[in-house]
Amino acid sequence: MPILTQAHHEHFDEYGYMVIENAVPTELCDAVVDAIFAFLEMDPSDGRNTSDEPRLAQYMNFYPVPNPMDEERRQERITLWRERRALGRGPYPGDPRGWEAKNYGSAELTPLGRKLLGLDLWD
Repeated sequence: MPILTQAHHEHFDEYGYMVIENAVPTELCDAVVDAIFAFLEMDPSDGRNTSDEPRLAQYMNFYPVPNPMDEERRQERITLWRERRALGRGPYPGDPRGWEAKNYGSAELTPLGRKLLGLDLWD
């Protein structure tokens, strides 16, 4: 059975996003949230912002490589993932400290993640 159904494609065409149930295990999502709060040295149970610093939010956008595939764009995405760098264009320059590149390996990808990144081609 394909990962993306016709209903997924129709929803994406109409609304610009899709929801893929159980694409990422809950434990991994929880671990990401914990890691973000630890990195920011924040307590997730404390909703008050008592500092002069703004609160940060991270949004993740997953979308398939366009069809027909733009090979240059696909290779750029793969390189950014391997080197743990942000795209660095427009208003989102990425982390100037290079924290992820210095402290972590590349993310482990599920079969769906490999396809979304462009490592594996869609059937």
